[in-house]
Amino acid sequence: MGIALSIDIGGFIFGCWDRCFKRATSLSQLENNLGNLQNKRDRLKARSDDTLDRVRIEEAEPLHEVAAWWKEVDDAIAKADNLLSTRQQEIEKLCLGGCCSKNCVSSIIFQRKVIESLQQVDELCGRNLGAIVQPRPVVVQAKIPLDEPVGLETTFDKAWRCLVEENIGILGLWGMGGVGKTTLVKQIYNKFCATGLVPIWAVVSKDYNLDKVQEVIGEQLGLCQDEQWKKQAPERKATRISNKLRNNKFCKNKFVLILDDIWDYIDLTEVGVPTEQSESKIIFTTRSESVCGKMNAKAIIKVEPLTQQEAWKLFTKNIQKDILKIPGICPLAEAVARECDGLPLALVTISKTTSPMKTLQEWTHALEVLTKATSKFADMERKVFSRLKFSYDSLPDDKVKSCFLYCSLFPEDYKIEKDLLIDYLICEKLIEGENYEIDLRNKGYFDIGNLVRVGLLEEEEERGVDFVRMHDLIRDMALWIAKDKFFVKSGMQLNKVPSVEQWQGAKRVSLMKNRIEKIEEVPECRDLSTLFLNGNRRVSIHDDFFQSMNALTVLDLSCTWLQELPSGITKLVSLQSLNLSGTTIRELPLELNELEELKCLNIERTRALSKIPRNLLSSLKQLQILRMLECWYFNPKNQEDVRCL
Repeated sequence: MGIALSIDIGGFIFGCWDRCFKRATSLSQLENNLGNLQNKRDRLKARSDDTLDRVRIEEAEPLHEVAAWWKEVDDAIAKADNLLSTRQQEIEKLCLGGCCSKNCVSSIIFQRKVIESLQQVDELCGRNLGAIVQPRPVVVQAKIPLDEPVGLETTFDKAWRCLVEENIGILGLWGMGGVGKTTLVKQIYNKFCATGLVPIWAVVSKDYNLDKVQEVIGEQLGLCQDEQWKKQAPERKATRISNKLRNNKFCKNKFVLILDDIWDYIDLTEVGVPTEQSESKIIFTTRSESVCGKMNAKAIIKVEPLTQQEAWKLFTKNIQKDILKIPGICPLAEAVARECDGLPLALVTISKTTSPMKTLQEWTHALEVLTKATSKFADMERKVFSRLKFSYDSLPDDKVKSCFLYCSLFPEDYKIEKDLLIDYLICEKLIEGENYEIDLRNKGYFDIGNLVRVGLLEEEEERGVDFVRMHDLIRDMALWIAKDKFFVKSGMQLNKVPSVEQWQGAKRVSLMKNRIEKIEEVPECRDLSTLFLNGNRRVSIHDDFFQSMNALTVLDLSCTWLQELPSGITKLVSLQSLNLSGTTIRELPLELNELEELKCLNIERTRALSKIPRNLLSSLKQLQILRMLECWYFNPKNQEDVRCL
């Protein structure tokens, strides 16, 4: 049985030849393909770097699509680099003018990989990404709560007309303290909010601090969410602020910056604020016309005191209309309002103080006090203080007055925690009663509330904690009143302790929030009752520093890097309040039991504390307040000590 087999020899030979020819042609393009791969790989890398730079400049997060594209790019570049690393060896394998290879199979596989890599790089390089980043929006704040302003309408309209002009980028508002500059810029802030452009707001204060201003601006720009922010130098922060303000798509690359209470020239470039942005606006307030010139303000507006009619309208906002209808009181009230010389802060403060008065005798006395006090002082600042001092003089007793003056020990614009303040006031016997924890603390809140209600303190709440602060003009007035008994250099960035001669006779001394590193001089301070050294982080204190402070009642060493207490602290036989919170103290010395009058001990946030001698706490017979929040050390052996308190 036979089988017939037919083979198309010609077709077979032609097919083999065709495949060999195509492979030979493909191999002949290998060198060109490698050159193209190198060029396109470099273009892709450049585009990837440009995209990354843009994300960094705009201080924003990349879109998920862009992040995925970067991942593909990294993979494609790695593959291309791997192929290009063997470029020379693969070319040397070619023969017959590049049409064949000494290892044909290997070369064909390599060529196929090169072509695939070329296609991948080409596709990534040409991909349209659209938007690159989703800008982190400016932290949008609500409008500032503000009672309807009185008497500032004309000045506001003038300021707003300046701000809508394109060629005015910097506006300076100047005038005496308490004249209403801050109220005016609050109006401007709210007006911009209504247009959809939320301003950045920063209070500068007398003791200008670059880090503080950058922190406030950075927080509102969303930069403080970055963990690296706090570690960066001011120069780097300035660059980031500048980039954010220049490239903020959320605000269409425009910004409005309000700087309240400038006392001298500020280098805006040092802060990071670009001044050449034609559509952006910078508004600042100051007490000095010369500062407006130094700041290169394109428009300068003086905020004048109110007219008599405007002043009367503002004054009567806090006075019950029924009281003004009592015969004889209205003319006296008008005279009291005139004594305020159109100063809004004085009008508000004094009207709140006089609002409960319902008799002719009270109003007559108020007018007499204001008139006599005013005549004693020649310059305007002292006239302002004397007028504001009326509210101080009207406080119910000397204890409440002393509570008010005590608040001036803290730095300008400082938020004073109510509970901490009450601790100090109780120990200083400025709040008195029977029961330390209940009656006295309630009395402390009541007295502070009275100071708030008459406009001498301002209340704030943050994260469930109650604070008070002093308006800077009110604080200046308080320091003026207490100048013979207080020595206050808080928040002034001092590098060393002022000479002892300046303060050894003072009753209260505040050197808090400075940069003092060494305290070596031993003063004679027999009358010193309060000493604030807190916030001087690197401070070291001579062991004998406290030896002549027998009357010291309140000592605040908080927020310093003290690792151990000076041995001389045991000489403080009258000490009732010791604040060590936020220090790096490692051990409470047993010798603290010699502080027989100690009523309040604060060791909150003492994360390095590793030892509290047993029975130390229970040996402090007068101890009534022990603050240990976030105190990392708590030995079960000490539990009995704490229970005994």
